[in-house]
Amino acid sequence: MLGLAVAELLGGFAALLRVSAPPRLGVVTPLLGLHIMIEMLANYVDAWKIFRDVGVSLAELALPAFIGLLYYVAAVIIVPRQLSEWVSLDDYFDKRRKWIVGTLLLANATVSAAFTPSWFARFPEDGAWAGVYVLQVGSLLAAYTFLLLTRSRRLSVVAILFLMVWYLVFYGPFDISAAIVTAVG
Repeated sequence: MLGLAVAELLGGFAALLRVSAPPRLGVVTPLLGLHIMIEMLANYVDAWKIFRDVGVSLAELALPAFIGLLYYVAAVIIVPRQLSEWVSLDDYFDKRRKWIVGTLLLANATVSAAFTPSWFARFPEDGAWAGVYVLQVGSLLAAYTFLLLTRSRRLSVVAILFLMVWYLVFYGPFDISAAIVTAVG
């Protein structure tokens, strides 16, 4: 599902190259598209780590399929199909914000709800790690909620940049979780 979502995301933006008079790109939509790509790559990392031992049954594949479906929907709707109907991709985003961001928020909330119990079970006696995890998940969901509710394009850009940095910090080459635990603990 994530593979299809990546293909849809790239195909939506590539369609801009085929149109003789494409809409203005704006800032919010391309930036969010880049963020979605980063987030889906982070989900590949998680899927590789978490789902290697998942059995092959409908029940065990339901949650990963649902999460993949949410990313697929976000990737499909981030760029309009009828490009000629929009002056700007940011205008389109403003009209579809609740669907685009709501889908991403639901995907992240689902992942968080599904894996929080197992995460806490791995570190039952380490309060510092629990605090870092709550801070990580809380800040991620808060940023998506802020992006969903704000009507300001500038604040939307700030929220998206925060989300991009969040994913790069916690999934990039320098995971700072251990440093935070050391500082807190």
